[in-house]
Amino acid sequence: MGGRKYQNIEICGRIYAHADEAGAALGVTGTTVRQHIRAGTLHRMARGLSGPEPMPVRIRGIDYDSPAQAAKALGIGIDQVYRRLADGCPDSIGLRNDRGQHCAKPFKIGPLEFRSLSEASRVLGLGKDYVGRAYRRGSKRMQERVLAAAILHAAECSSAGAA
Repeated sequence: MGGRKYQNIEICGRIYAHADEAGAALGVTGTTVRQHIRAGTLHRMARGLSGPEPMPVRIRGIDYDSPAQAAKALGIGIDQVYRRLADGCPDSIGLRNDRGQHCAKPFKIGPLEFRSLSEASRVLGLGKDYVGRAYRRGSKRMQERVLAAAILHAAECSSAGAA
């Protein structure tokens, strides 16, 4: 069996004889220490941080320290941030998705206007595609339910605007 590959390991100013000793002192395994040595992230392991080094992200002129911070600030999932960064379009992070809007049918009911029937269903709190089905089937009962939800939503919007 060969000798130890990683010896005299310095982590945060302290020198350890080998990876297993460093791991025992820091509460991790020797394998974890060796992985951090190979990745060049020993400084992060010593502070209890895992994963890749956080990278700064700029979205529409605003700088964030990490993708996680950007996701939290924009109210989206971190996977969306990484996906848009990988696609090379960071300025579209957090904006609504316009896919499929070329065939959307604008819908107006009373004072409310929606980009599509699906958006109306979502905003009014009805099931997926409920508004579209109500008008496609010509069901008076379903249309009355849509109208009632629209009146309730308009009242909520006006009371929130007055407050």
